[in-house]
Amino acid sequence: MINTHEQRRGVLILVQDLIFATKIRSTAASLGIESTSVRTAQELSRRLAEGPLPLVIVDLGASGDEALRAIVVARERADRPHIVAFVSHVEEELARRASAAGADEVLPRSRFNAQLPALLNTHCFAAHFADRLLQAIGRTNAPVCVGLDPLFERLPPAILQEHGLEHPAESKTDPRDAEPAANALLQFGAELIRIVAPHVPTIKINVAFFEPYHAAGFRTYFELVRLAQKAGLIVIGDVKRGDIGHSAEQYAAAHLGGGMNAAGGPFAADAVTVNSYLGYDGVKPFVDSCRAGGKGVFVLVQTSNPSAVELQQVRLSEGITLAERISKLVDQWSRTEGLIGQEGFSAVGAVVAPVNAETTRRLRESMPHCLFLVPGYGAQGKSAEEVALCFKLDGTGAIVNASRSVIFAYEDQKYRGLYGDDWRRCIEASCRDFVNAIRAVTPSPQT
Repeated sequence: MINTHEQRRGVLILVQDLIFATKIRSTAASLGIESTSVRTAQELSRRLAEGPLPLVIVDLGASGDEALRAIVVARERADRPHIVAFVSHVEEELARRASAAGADEVLPRSRFNAQLPALLNTHCFAAHFADRLLQAIGRTNAPVCVGLDPLFERLPPAILQEHGLEHPAESKTDPRDAEPAANALLQFGAELIRIVAPHVPTIKINVAFFEPYHAAGFRTYFELVRLAQKAGLIVIGDVKRGDIGHSAEQYAAAHLGGGMNAAGGPFAADAVTVNSYLGYDGVKPFVDSCRAGGKGVFVLVQTSNPSAVELQQVRLSEGITLAERISKLVDQWSRTEGLIGQEGFSAVGAVVAPVNAETTRRLRESMPHCLFLVPGYGAQGKSAEEVALCFKLDGTGAIVNASRSVIFAYEDQKYRGLYGDDWRRCIEASCRDFVNAIRAVTPSPQT
């Protein structure tokens, strides 16, 4: 059954074998996906010029050099589609040439045939964000998120050495001036993604930790978004943008509509964090992206930094805190047309730290359709029992974030005592402990 909350998008097929092309188109049609067949790279270019498409399928074996030209044409577009090529097992050299030309995936024909429905579902549906996130949580039984906040000075010494870098305390130069620093962050982030992907459904990548490295930093950020999505993780871009009008529209386009990765392809996070202080004018462009493209947004409501109480816990004339007043606005925004998915949650969520039990319960009640992104656990001092207050009674409605306590676990004597300088095993063990701690205090969602 096709999800009525999903936005159908088309697929472009360059396949010389008419029988196999018909089979691909029939499979797409059974899923409610439009498809178009072309025979040459020139035809493919003309079709892509009519409007962006998310997926291009290329038959290498039957099309030869024409297929390679088609891959290059698709790769060079600003609105670059995902490119899948397939080939027989014996044509290894052609497969290598297709990868070099820019194909995202090169599959043996038998494997392509088996994976075709999954490929179409993955790339041709803009599924509702909240539904996708809940499905991912259910699949991993882990309502958690690992935050990637990589400080250069806390990277494992082995990574710094590999890139010819020194710890800032031992260096007379500013590592932020060096391209290798961004490459070191990329290597660390890629390894972290590989380590945590089997255990968690989502990762939150904080763009602030890449911005000091300017262009190289932004390339690294978007490349990590791509790698995380390729690993099957839902990616939250922790960008905390807050502006109005054209500025907000441009921020939304950059972070939800298609940032450019190092290879020149468009990759955008699945959701972002935004500041609520400017009201709906600052949030609406992001909400529009949620509705149009299956994206999500988490609006700051109650945060974990100590001085937040100076503003967020101020009592207003109606007897509620400012955070509670914001929550009522976010609740309104979350209920607007086209935002609530099949599971009853909106693509508009909220960032809610459990400042105290009473306030947290009231916020949970005031935003029934919002998923909570919950900071404060681990290095910031909140316990599993405290963050559990952000969940609904059935165990749904929240994902708990941990950043430093997981990604820098190799600095923790608890894990160093077990694994020594093996920083990868320290991170994995800490991630497992984090997942188990949150599982222990939250009931399994009702099915």
